[in-house]
Amino acid sequence: MRQVPPAHTPIPPSALLSLASPERDALDILRGVLVKRWGSESLELLGSGTQALQRALGLVAVGAPDPVLAMPGWGCFDLASAAVGAGVRVRLYDLEPETLQPDPDSLAGMVEAVDGVVVVSFFGIPVEPARLPAGVGAPDGPVLIHDAAQAHGARFGPDSIESAAEVTVLSFGRGKGWTGLSGGALILSSERMRDRARRSPAHLTEAPAGAGESAGAALRGVAQWALGRPSLYGVPARIPALGLGETRYHPPRPLEALGLGAAAVLLASAPDADREADHRRVSAARLRAHLEATPEADVQPIRVARDVDPGYLRFPVLDRGAADRDAGRLLGVLPSYPRSLGRLEPLKGLLASAEPTPGSDVLAERLLTLPTHSRLSPSDRLRLEAWLTPAPSPRGP
Repeated sequence: MRQVPPAHTPIPPSALLSLASPERDALDILRGVLVKRWGSESLELLGSGTQALQRALGLVAVGAPDPVLAMPGWGCFDLASAAVGAGVRVRLYDLEPETLQPDPDSLAGMVEAVDGVVVVSFFGIPVEPARLPAGVGAPDGPVLIHDAAQAHGARFGPDSIESAAEVTVLSFGRGKGWTGLSGGALILSSERMRDRARRSPAHLTEAPAGAGESAGAALRGVAQWALGRPSLYGVPARIPALGLGETRYHPPRPLEALGLGAAAVLLASAPDADREADHRRVSAARLRAHLEATPEADVQPIRVARDVDPGYLRFPVLDRGAADRDAGRLLGVLPSYPRSLGRLEPLKGLLASAEPTPGSDVLAERLLTLPTHSRLSPSDRLRLEAWLTPAPSPRGP
């Protein structure tokens, strides 16, 4: 029954214990940690990363008579949920399958007709600002929103998307690199976006509190702790109704404030999350080296620029068409988002136009992710490398 989970975020016992009696100033301490990390005093703490993105899209729409946002044509379905919740129209730009970067020609063709551009650092691979058309993020150009929900542990250098973005969206959900079991954050780095936030303050409902909510969060935390172990993950992974590893669309919810318990879990789990990020980078380097030494492998790694240091929440590869996906699933290899966003029914009514996104369709069909987390045993890593190595062709007579 052993099966490697596709991802793992550490939840130390101290984090779960903190739910019983979280520090009253946990939210203020967390705010200080984020201010120090991201360099902006202007930030909002919300109930999820999706809600943070929804709030960001809503701020872009402030003062715009008919707001239109540019978003990637492929990605987490929560991108669509945020757009639906914000009630903005959307244009989809394409992605380069080999790099997961914005297709410059596709984005350039719409940038003068949109009020904001959302870019995503998929699996912790930083977006390259050079891929963006001139004017994006400029005071009189479209607002630049960086969805960094998967980017915990990525190391951004100077002149990076981190410094270029006017708005950064973080997620602290259960599958992210740093988790509070829920929650998200919105970081506002430009004066025009801070001004819009002052003009249009968020109306957040209070996060559920009390013993019942703490017990529920603790149960979710224990489940995450248990499902991070290959010896336990295999049983629920074989129950189709649970949908483990599947991507599903979730309708938007009213904006909530981040809960005190989630803040306490984030603070208690931060050191473990940082150590796990270091481990993921080492694992990803080993996988890349193996694939570069095996050019005949059934998958090819996504290319990254030399001057970036991804966080690699998972290690993305393109299936060349012969990968054994059933065998790979037992090793934590899973397809990623199974449909391009233009084919997602809830988003169709918001599309301002119907640009083709062939690269996004390729990603929906061919992108697989490999596990990089610390729960892989040495034997798991060897089996994964064996899966990546094609069997030798039989010799002729």
